[in-house]
Amino acid sequence: PEARPTAEEWCATILLALDDEAAYKRYGHILGGGLMTSRPRFPLPSSSVPFPEYPEAMFKLVDFSKGDKLPFPVISQPASLDSTLYKAKQLNSFVRELLFFVLFIISISLTPVIGLVAAAALLKKAFDNFKTENKFIRKTALNDELISLRKDHFYKNKAVSAAQKKFKRSVRRIVPRIEKIINKLKIEIQELDDFIKKQDEKVLEIEEKALEQYKLLNKKYVSQALSDRVIARVDDVEYDSLSKIRIALNNSYKIAVNTLTKEKPIDNHPQLLKGKMEVDALVNDKKIKITSSVSDQIAELNEKQELELSLIDNDIEKDADLLENLKRLWRGRKKVDEKVLVETRHFLKSIGFTSVSQIKTINIRSAFIYLKNGDKISAREFKDFKYVLKNLWQWFDEIKHQTNSLLKQKSDVKQKYRLKIKALDDKKRTEIKGLDKFKMDSLQKVKVQVQKVVLGSPFSDLQMQHESATVLIDELESEYGMEEDEVLKSYNVFYDSLISDCKAKVKITEQKIKKLESQLEVYNKKINHPKIQKNYKILDDEIRKLKSFLPFLEKKESDLLKYQEVSFVNYLKYVLHIKK
Repeated sequence: PEARPTAEEWCATILLALDDEAAYKRYGHILGGGLMTSRPRFPLPSSSVPFPEYPEAMFKLVDFSKGDKLPFPVISQPASLDSTLYKAKQLNSFVRELLFFVLFIISISLTPVIGLVAAAALLKKAFDNFKTENKFIRKTALNDELISLRKDHFYKNKAVSAAQKKFKRSVRRIVPRIEKIINKLKIEIQELDDFIKKQDEKVLEIEEKALEQYKLLNKKYVSQALSDRVIARVDDVEYDSLSKIRIALNNSYKIAVNTLTKEKPIDNHPQLLKGKMEVDALVNDKKIKITSSVSDQIAELNEKQELELSLIDNDIEKDADLLENLKRLWRGRKKVDEKVLVETRHFLKSIGFTSVSQIKTINIRSAFIYLKNGDKISAREFKDFKYVLKNLWQWFDEIKHQTNSLLKQKSDVKQKYRLKIKALDDKKRTEIKGLDKFKMDSLQKVKVQVQKVVLGSPFSDLQMQHESATVLIDELESEYGMEEDEVLKSYNVFYDSLISDCKAKVKITEQKIKKLESQLEVYNKKINHPKIQKNYKILDDEIRKLKSFLPFLEKKESDLLKYQEVSFVNYLKYVLHIKK
């Protein structure tokens, strides 16, 4: 059991095998000391340089009008046919002769008619048996299902074709002009895509060259580490990085300590138990302080958020307050009698209608005001109700637009505080995670002190050698890091130049796209005509329905293909083959 790797050793080994930069950053503390990656990393321009946006909707519109990109069924040939029962073998000569002989005897001994009737009876019996076969039943069921699915597919296809014809008619004069601009856009986008792909290839080339230098660099520092006699006798294996030597050194140390503690166990030593309790208490105290501090900061942020949101709500409620802005209902009239204002204020209070934000909708024709709580109020209850209805409608429209605008503001406020709270949570998680390392190191120190007392000089010598070797690895990793920066410097300059070229190319393409988009703007008003938009939506919906339906049809078609060898003829061939 003592030879088994610890959880930390498993994690460290897996971490090195992953060769993933994000994993190194998050879990690198497992290795202890430096976080030595096993290869240089240069993100590809295609993944790090943002591709410019372009009007995809126009692309789709042109494709729809031409019939391009319309869905159609793709029936994949099944990997294996279900021919386990019916092997389509040709009758061999012996079977043919035997069959001919039997029919010949029947025709001589009996009348031809009786012979034919007997043959027909035999065939019918064979067909009845064939119909009871599971494979025939399954094939028949699939065929029946497919008849229904193919019928649905026909009507869905027909609906798409009809919608497309209608759409094409509505855009026949516009699309050819749009298509010319779209083709230019496609050329610009394709050129940029090709350029970035070439840059990707160059980046992969410099990665390969940098990797070769990394290998030489690792080899150099591994050689220096192995010149130390303590490290040299750890394991007789090939190392390609200092991190792997560190793991091997730790493993060797643990095995040696386990060997010493077999004869003199320290698990229940009073000093060790006391030290563990003290470390646990210290860690718990730190954890409570971290959690409490972050909770207080989050509570403070929540209060600030509520305050900002309430200020936004107050602004709109102030503008929507009917009682405070009552005269606005009669805007356009020179004078409103004070008595009318008093009576109206009393009426509004009595029915609980005090804010424009309570309105769900207003029907101008029927002069009814519908509230969000389900109540209905007649505008005819007001003095000069036509003025009131008109002004209330305008007021309601303003508040609606204002609400939409303020919703965006509220969303921005919430997002701002959400990011701040997330940053605090991340900080808390990182600090608490750091406590694990702190606890592990503190317990190790306590354990070492107890081991020195209990195990004496053999352990002290071992500990001194281990600490000396660890210090050497730390120093070498520090030197490695500095030299690594020098090695990468020239590659980084070249890489930065490539990325800069990509960004410059993207900027030029963006300018060209904007120019072409401005040309498309001329046709936007025509494209946004209700009739065209309606036809476009109908076509888009029909295509979406067809796309969602096709996988079912394709699956059933493919399933049926598996049974293509299941036939009465093959059944007879199989039966005659068995009889032979």
